[in-house]
Amino acid sequence: MKTLQLVRISVLSLGLTSLLSGCIFVAGNTASDWSSSHNITAEKISLLDLGQSRDSVVEKLGSPEKSEAFTINNSEIYVLYYSTTDSDDKDGEKVTTPLVFKSGKLLGWGQEVLDDYRQ
Repeated sequence: MKTLQLVRISVLSLGLTSLLSGCIFVAGNTASDWSSSHNITAEKISLLDLGQSRDSVVEKLGSPEKSEAFTINNSEIYVLYYSTTDSDDKDGEKVTTPLVFKSGKLLGWGQEVLDDYRQ
């Protein structure tokens, strides 16, 4: 009788443990919190100073969504892309704002600035 009762308790405990192990709650760590912490607003970008170093910008804004580099007339051009909206564009790509650096200094931001240097 004791063995049967012990088996029932063990099965019940195992079942409850299985059910409860899938329940995890982390306060203050929702998808919207993550999104907002990894989303750079246009306002934050507008507070940057032209001529600011690339390292300083990354320190203020965090890691970019993506980056690229190329040379024009022996000058190194770096482009850091930051997500500036929570939504994707019509093709499912993140909407990003390019920050353009020449020789490690911020020249400007936005697609027009980038297009000027690519031509």
